[in-house]
Amino acid sequence: MGPIERAGLHLLDLLQVEGEVRSERFYDGTQETEDRLGQLFGIKRGEESAGLVMDWAVEQLEVAGLVEMVELPEELSDGTNDYRISLTDAGRAFLASGKKFQFRDVGE
Repeated sequence: MGPIERAGLHLLDLLQVEGEVRSERFYDGTQETEDRLGQLFGIKRGEESAGLVMDWAVEQLEVAGLVEMVELPEELSDGTNDYRISLTDAGRAFLASGKKFQFRDVGE
């Protein structure tokens, strides 16, 4: 299992419990968050940013229609806007079906 799949499965687990999450949870500009998520996603320090890996996972889920992102007025530590990620009706149905989403590595 690669980092994008680990990130995506982590996000889906959070969404099943919480309903929605903000991207600041994965990208707050602190090394502590980067290290914690990097370890969770299987990313070695100095490799890809955990926040970027999560963005790739979110993008795949959004393209598949399983999640939606809504831009928020609050800014992240890099000056870009925060956004809210939530399951769509199709996403809830997909998770309820027990199917497994097939994440792709970058470049596939």
